[in-house]
Amino acid sequence: MSEGFFKYVSLKETLFSKLSYDRDGRLMLGSTVVLIVPRRVFSAIQRSMREMLGEGCAALVMYNAGFGLGFEAFGKLSKRFGGDVRGALEHFITILTTRGWGDFKLEEYDERSETYRITVRSSYGEDLRPSGRAACHFLRGLLAGALQQAVLLRGRDVRLHCVELSCIAKGDERCEFLVLPVEKAAAYYSPPSSSSGVGSVTASSR
Repeated sequence: MSEGFFKYVSLKETLFSKLSYDRDGRLMLGSTVVLIVPRRVFSAIQRSMREMLGEGCAALVMYNAGFGLGFEAFGKLSKRFGGDVRGALEHFITILTTRGWGDFKLEEYDERSETYRITVRSSYGEDLRPSGRAACHFLRGLLAGALQQAVLLRGRDVRLHCVELSCIAKGDERCEFLVLPVEKAAAYYSPPSSSSGVGSVTASSR
């Protein structure tokens, strides 16, 4: 586990101490209604979308869902950190780690170029093996959405996109995500093939 993980769980209020049931039987994490399900349920949803809609559509849906949630969640979290955007981001990815999304680590943080690199071990991509391509589209969107919010909080008018450079689903040791301006992200995608159109769909996401 990363240093950030142990730093977070050493806090007075741990993940488990925040779990409770309300009077109607909802499982609550603090004030948020949650579900505890096997990780493979989430992976099965993505796999089912891919089989029914194609890789490109599945990637777009998962990415956009993650983007919206990341954008909203980081907006709420950042209020607790004042102007410390990096501190808020580090806390955000630590929360993702403690909630089972994988072991996140912030590897690169460059506000000048708006380039950010995050690695993740033990992501849900393990359940999507074997895959011929990077598959953690929800996490791509989640990180892009959070960092897009961070950029706006700093008053910058820059649109970001997240590229998954390596992925556990296709046999890599870890997932590696690069968040950068949209115009630079396009260079990481090959032209769309006539059969799938994946290149054009993912490159145009947010």
